[in-house]
Amino acid sequence: MEKTEIKSNKSSARARNILGGVFSFLSTFIVSAVVIIAVGMIVLNLLGFELFTVESGSMSPEYPKDSVVFVKDVPPEQLREGDVVTYVMDAHGTLVTHRVVETDAETETLITKGDANSSNDPSPVMWGNVVGRVEFGLPVLGAALRIIQSEAARPYLIAAVVVFGAVSIAGDIAEKRRKKKEKASPTAETAGETADE
Repeated sequence: MEKTEIKSNKSSARARNILGGVFSFLSTFIVSAVVIIAVGMIVLNLLGFELFTVESGSMSPEYPKDSVVFVKDVPPEQLREGDVVTYVMDAHGTLVTHRVVETDAETETLITKGDANSSNDPSPVMWGNVVGRVEFGLPVLGAALRIIQSEAARPYLIAAVVVFGAVSIAGDIAEKRRKKKEKASPTAETAGETADE
């Protein structure tokens, strides 16, 4: 009976250790990922980059929908045919990322076109409406960036990071206490062996 009880205690302790390890890894991973993304965005801003998400397929295949593009402010007169630019399209502040197909220094305008579109954009882009030139892009990350940058989601993200961090710390403290207690008193297995002898 005692041996069965000892085996049961050992297997439940092992299961607790595995679950604790998995949870600890997940919480550390999530907190680390959020911190790395936040620090990365700060560094990119300091280097003069702005991040935008591509919300349509007009720049496929180079920048498909849900890509993140890294845009750097450059003087409009330095823009050349073939550059991809992000610009303000209208009075509502709608942003568009398309390729420059023609520049006109006299009128200070650009003619742009989406790579996947069959015709040029209907209106020339004024130099003053250009946000910057796309230096590079990463696919798929746009959906995650939209959530991170969303004002509505920010409190939930902060709360999730705090909760995961607190639970991880609490788990570590509980694990240290358990190990300390095990060292201070003989284990059930040792006690059982002593009784058998």
